[in-house]
Amino acid sequence: MKNHSVHRCFLLSLCLFGLTFRQSFLTAQEVKLFTGPGSSCSFVIDAGGALSAWGQNFFGQLGVGFVSASRSAPLLVPFPAGNNSWQAIAAGGFHALAVGGDGRLYAWGDNTFGQLGNGITNTSETLAVPVRLPP
Repeated sequence: MKNHSVHRCFLLSLCLFGLTFRQSFLTAQEVKLFTGPGSSCSFVIDAGGALSAWGQNFFGQLGVGFVSASRSAPLLVPFPAGNNSWQAIAAGGFHALAVGGDGRLYAWGDNTFGQLGNGITNTSETLAVPVRLPP
C-alpha cells in the first residue's frame, strides 16, 4: 500500500582513537518530509522532531548558523533556546518559516523584503529567530 511517506535507513561507521564504532538503522524509520515549492533547499523533520536541511545556503536559508555555498548532505538545524523540537516547516525562495515544539513561529534566511517578519529588512538571519505575530 502506498501512503506517500518517506523512510530512512543508514549505516554509520566511525574510527576514533583506533576504536571502531558502528551504528546502523537498517530497518527503515518513517520521517516527516516538508519542503516548499520553488524553494532552493529541502527540509526533513524526523519522528523525534529534529530538523535537517540541505541545498542552497547563500542567505543562511538552511538555518544552520552560517552562510555557505550549496550543501549536498543534510545538516541539523539547531533548536532555538527553550525549544526542543520542530513541528512543521515551509520554505520560500531563500528563507524558511518553522513552527517549534513550543508553538512559536520562527524564521531564518534572506530578509531583503522583510519576509522574516522581525520588523527589519536588508539583513539575513542564519539561525531561527522568533516571528513577532500581532496579538
